[in-house]
Amino acid sequence: MSKYTKADIKHIAIAMRRQKKDKPDHPFALITGAGCSKSAEIPLAGELTKLINNKFPEECEILDKEDRKKYGACMAILSANECRDLFKPFLKRAKVNWGHIAIASMMDAGFIGRVLTFNFDSILAQACGLLGLYPATYDFVTGVSDRTDFISNPAILHLHGQGHGIAMLNSDEETKDHAKKLRPLLTSTFSQHPTLIIGYSGSSDAVFDHMCDIYTGAERLTWVGYNEDCPPHVQKLLNKRPGTSKFTGGADSDEFLMELALELGCFPPTLFKDPYAHLLDGLKIIANYPLVTDENKKDTKIDILTELKQRLTTAQKESAKTPDRIMELFLENKWEAVISEIGDNPKTDHEKSVWASAKFRLALNLQRKLSPTIEDLEKASDLYKEISQVETDNYDVFNNWGNAISDLAQLRQDEKLFEESFEK
Repeated sequence: MSKYTKADIKHIAIAMRRQKKDKPDHPFALITGAGCSKSAEIPLAGELTKLINNKFPEECEILDKEDRKKYGACMAILSANECRDLFKPFLKRAKVNWGHIAIASMMDAGFIGRVLTFNFDSILAQACGLLGLYPATYDFVTGVSDRTDFISNPAILHLHGQGHGIAMLNSDEETKDHAKKLRPLLTSTFSQHPTLIIGYSGSSDAVFDHMCDIYTGAERLTWVGYNEDCPPHVQKLLNKRPGTSKFTGGADSDEFLMELALELGCFPPTLFKDPYAHLLDGLKIIANYPLVTDENKKDTKIDILTELKQRLTTAQKESAKTPDRIMELFLENKWEAVISEIGDNPKTDHEKSVWASAKFRLALNLQRKLSPTIEDLEKASDLYKEISQVETDNYDVFNNWGNAISDLAQLRQDEKLFEESFEK
């Protein structure tokens, strides 16, 4: 296995366009896990397990050494209120990350119909709200059903509950019992919708075993993972129908989803390209302001809706006179053009950040070619070196720099380069 390439993104995008055109009532389904909320500052299962061990040491003593490392076992020793209190601060301060904005963009454009999520947070709903999209939301803990014909598009389906809901399922026993009740929904999803799974490990709950049992290859299945190699248990699922299923590895969920939405032509959303147009469009659903005239006083209430529209239209025209060329290029992923516009000596902190980000993306693209050459990897390594002089403490830069040097070392069979890659 290896990191995903632009070709992987294009293949998924082609399938999503085809599905939207041929079967608009059954667009792609998305299944998301904790990895999609990591950059929103929601901790992963392993991080929560460590937190429980630190916060409830006495309670954890009843567990054996191995169970203390398991999320489900640790959650089982907490009361319902303790579980809720554990998640509460994270859910409260969570940010809307760019992966969810990309998902919302694809939902709004009709490429994704239903999103099945194991996450308790409301980040996707917030991302949709930012775009003026308000999908149906279903809690499959409090409202689990054998029927699925009522589910509309677009929709968000919380498989294990919501942070502000009546119940959140966490322990092994809870999720094991509930997984059986999710079978009709999973059957409906896998049999009627091509499905993309991202940010979900399949190793922390009992639902995965049912996925293995239910998936028959009726529709295509793509599993996107953070690690480059496909985990054995996931490979077992995909081996059921290798012709219609695929693993794509080495994917940061935010980056992958943004690239996919960009390839589909629905990213960035209008909110970020033309905020005035976005606001004006959002005002269309508001009824006319009720004007009341007093004939005696000759006084009329101000039409605040019309006034706001006029102000936004004026601001939109003024903004169009001085477009931010660099940011336009950046949002279109035209990295070389961004670098050219800024030049070799970025001056402001903002310019330095954009310049470094553009070079970082350019370097990643070189590494992610299907068969990167020595020249590609040397250029990527040089780009990371330049970035490191501006982003001196960015671990992503050094990590990917090390990967580029390691790949170069393999092509050249150069032991010194391997040592250099370990250093990075």
